[in-house]
Amino acid sequence: MGKKSKKQETLLRPSEAFDTSTEIPEDEQWRLVNESGVLQDLVSQIPKRERETVEPLTFGDEIFNVLTFLIPFSALYFCMDM
Repeated sequence: MGKKSKKQETLLRPSEAFDTSTEIPEDEQWRLVNESGVLQDLVSQIPKRERETVEPLTFGDEIFNVLTFLIPFSALYFCMDM
């Protein structure tokens, strides 16, 4: 039958493509994280998230929200029932 092409011979098997014997040491990983600045960006965003707090709704706001949804949905239900 047909012969294998050179392209197919050079492809790695999945077990060879992800060889775990070449892991990066932990101290080198930390050096890369510190040099990339990703950690500093995350730390600088924490105070922003803490300032963005959601205030609880008052009773009047809750009633307004209920009526805002109740009136259109009741009208839709009434039209569908007819």
